[in-house]
Amino acid sequence: MELSRAEQLINWWVLQTKPRAEEQALRNLAMQGMTTYCPMFTKESMRRQKVKLTSAPLFPRYVFVRTDEVAVNHISAIRSTPGVSQLLKIGAAPAVLNGSIIDHLKKNEELQNSNVERYFQHGDRITVTEGIYKGLEGIYQIDDRLSRAVIFITLMQQETALTLPKQQLHRC
Repeated sequence: MELSRAEQLINWWVLQTKPRAEEQALRNLAMQGMTTYCPMFTKESMRRQKVKLTSAPLFPRYVFVRTDEVAVNHISAIRSTPGVSQLLKIGAAPAVLNGSIIDHLKKNEELQNSNVERYFQHGDRITVTEGIYKGLEGIYQIDDRLSRAVIFITLMQQETALTLPKQQLHRC
């Protein structure tokens, strides 16, 4: 996703959204013909005893709008767009980001999405919360990139590897 030099010279404005309204703001700005961008990252999270991949904004409550002809001619519409809290300004002028910064963010986003942040990290102390090993503590080692994890527990003065569903584990 390489931008041409001319595209890099195009600047972007910074918008602050209402809390957790990034998607709403992006959708409404796009309907007005604006070019928008909100860098996202993916991570594993634990919800209701299940490990899930979730996507979240890299900069919560902030999105970017390209300063093309549409945006410049509709600056008042941008400020009143549902989901948008305010257009950030420096003095009376909108805060501007160079297009090369947005290009860099997009490249990093692509790289990060291939390397997801895991809920459990190597070396985390964990407790087994259910099943026949309930109550045992161990050290998290690795997962199978799906729903199971390998942990080390100490049994009879020896470390033993167990493979368990992630939803049976909890960080200490």
